[in-house]
Amino acid sequence: MAPFRLFDLPPELILAILEANGEPRDLASFIRTSRPAWNIGHPVLYSGSLEDKKEVFRWAAIHNQPGLVQWIQDDILPVLGQDAAYRDSLLEPASQSGCCLIVMLLLDNGAEPILSQKAVAADQVEVIQLMLARGANVEQFPPHYHHGHQVNLGKNTILHYAALCGAARIVNSLLSSNTVAGLDVNSTDFNGNTPLIKASHHNHPNTVAALLAHNADPHIVNSPRHESEWSIAFNPMTPLPFTAFDAAVLNHSPAVIKQLLDAGVNVNGTQIVSSLAKAITKYRDNWPLPHRREQATKSFHSTVRLLLDRGASIHPSGANKIATLHFAAEIDDMKVLQWILEHPDCDVNQKDLRGGVGLTPLCYATRSPNACRALIDAGASVEADGNLPLILATVRDHTEAVKILIKARPKDLDRTNNLGQTAVAVAAIRGRSEILEMLIKAGADLNKPDCVGEAPLGHAHKNKNGVCTLLRQAGARQGMPSGAYPKHLRALWDEINY
Repeated sequence: MAPFRLFDLPPELILAILEANGEPRDLASFIRTSRPAWNIGHPVLYSGSLEDKKEVFRWAAIHNQPGLVQWIQDDILPVLGQDAAYRDSLLEPASQSGCCLIVMLLLDNGAEPILSQKAVAADQVEVIQLMLARGANVEQFPPHYHHGHQVNLGKNTILHYAALCGAARIVNSLLSSNTVAGLDVNSTDFNGNTPLIKASHHNHPNTVAALLAHNADPHIVNSPRHESEWSIAFNPMTPLPFTAFDAAVLNHSPAVIKQLLDAGVNVNGTQIVSSLAKAITKYRDNWPLPHRREQATKSFHSTVRLLLDRGASIHPSGANKIATLHFAAEIDDMKVLQWILEHPDCDVNQKDLRGGVGLTPLCYATRSPNACRALIDAGASVEADGNLPLILATVRDHTEAVKILIKARPKDLDRTNNLGQTAVAVAAIRGRSEILEMLIKAGADLNKPDCVGEAPLGHAHKNKNGVCTLLRQAGARQGMPSGAYPKHLRALWDEINY
């Protein structure tokens, strides 16, 4: 848009004049009441060129400044009737800004009433009501895309789009009035998503409230036909489909979660994986960027606390029977971990079904020294986990966890995995020289053979990882391997040695 003289004034001058006259800081008041404006503004508006006035009218439409119209209306109205391209180009921006006066002028001078996506996204309910009253066809509301699929549901398209954008006033108006007959609050798109599922996923509590007030069903389960971002978020642990409640939990939306629980939703959800597991794994797998971390963590904490307070289960769930404590141990969030440890149903030595032997929460905690200490202090037992956490910490090169486990369990350094490998053997296989030095210093057995007779030094030779010298200097000897590992044992170990 080309600049014009009225709006070339320095902003500080405009604001100073407004403040001196005690007027609101809007351009209409500036023009109407300020004496300097009489000298500066009116000549431009009254005697400026028609192109200047057209630009003033466009600016007023875009910025919802109907007060400007009175000064140029006599010159602009003929233009609206004669220049269809100019007139029609203003209908969407005026709708988006909510400038009903200009929208009415455009409609009165030949513009066709339309339902604009931008007006819906801005929740300009008065504009939408005006368009419908002037005969806009709700069936012609433009389709949109959601999770890769076009949403084109006839008259229900506008309801889905309004829910997606959080346009609560429009949702309430559409469902409250008789202007649009036959809207289905529980209509579903290609993937079985209802307006309520969309509003819940995008954290629009006011829209959720409007939908629930008009009998949206919170128990509807979607039926996605493709791999969506939700399935990716915690695949393969969580199967689809899911509900509005699941979407709200994934999005860490405590306000929406509370609304849905108050509407009668089961706090544990309807899926194989518990609601708490969903909330924690979403946080784990979508670690927020630094500028969003504080708010994201606050929402996460509020979600977990709300679910716990409303009776969410911490018992194992999913195909591998992983308990909430396992997930909490992974994320290095001591507040959530402590909440779970304080739960009356918490078992610090609960095993899942992975790897044939089952992993305890301490096996999951090796990335977090604080979590390791908390679990050990809470009673994590070497008899329950076979000191597998030490071996897994070695696999993952989590040196701080190794230090903690060596100090806490100095007599159990030579426990083995299901291949008979000790932490020393795993350090030799992976080339973990720093961890190997700690194990040697702590007195670990350097020659204990695994289930096929291979010793740590043999592993170091095979993997050519530079720790052979370290092992030899410490007195390690070659083993006497008898063959390959049994396939079923290898497969079980490969399942957990990430």
